[in-house]
Amino acid sequence: MDKVITQDALKRYRYNTRFLCLWLRELQLFADKREAGKEINQGMFAYACKKCTFYKAEFLKCKEELGYNDKFSFLEDNHFIGFSIINGKFVGDVSDSQINAITDKWYYGFPERANHYQYEVGCYVDTMSEKRDFTNWLYKDYLNASN
Repeated sequence: MDKVITQDALKRYRYNTRFLCLWLRELQLFADKREAGKEINQGMFAYACKKCTFYKAEFLKCKEELGYNDKFSFLEDNHFIGFSIINGKFVGDVSDSQINAITDKWYYGFPERANHYQYEVGCYVDTMSEKRDFTNWLYKDYLNASN
């Protein structure tokens, strides 16, 4: 018997996948700063770790509810035309339109024309390749509490 997937369950899965990827990106940015010998804000780092831990747990709950049992397989190294994700880092010099040509069909095609793994990889690639600074948005609660 096929599992019935509700729109609410898909919505929660999409939301938690996106935020997990955003917080994973933040942790990678902290690692990059540390590797470059730059100081990091320890409070913000702890906050990012806490948020990442929360979204990892929520992500796994959502996947279980949907019947997906591959946990964090989307985090493995992946190679595409012109760019890669290696050890959690985006590697390549391509335009957003080149990235979107690959990932949009997975992101927007899920679940009708793309599977959950492709959706997760699409979210991860989009997030890791993003150049915008999300500090004020992601850390809003932390920054407000600090003031």
